[in-house]
Amino acid sequence: MSRYFRLGGLWLVPVTVLLVLLLSGCGSSPATSTGPEGGALQENDSVVEAQINAYRDSTKGFPKELEVRIIASQNVGDLMNPTMNRVDSVITAVTDEDVSKAVERFLGSFIIARIKQIDGGSNGILFYIYDIKAK
Repeated sequence: MSRYFRLGGLWLVPVTVLLVLLLSGCGSSPATSTGPEGGALQENDSVVEAQINAYRDSTKGFPKELEVRIIASQNVGDLMNPTMNRVDSVITAVTDEDVSKAVERFLGSFIIARIKQIDGGSNGILFYIYDIKAK
């Protein structure tokens, strides 16, 4: 029986290593999505009805930004909705879509668009607006 106990200590090392490897995966983060800047956030998206208040050059690493008042916000599947609590609020959202010609006639009018939050790097968390259409 003493021989069994001497060998018993050897099996403890591989079992401990195995447990450490298995448990290291337990702290995995929720599903993430990379935005245009490559940062990782929880997957999110929304479809909004909004009114365009302003359209200008962006200083946040994107060609343009839109200042919009959110009129209504809808979920996109099971994704987090970043604009749900922004209804009746004005937000600034960056875009890389070329909407310059369309925005001139949209200014002050209503649009349907998709908005999500992205990691803007040194600019922090940004709203990103895309798939912009006249209502």
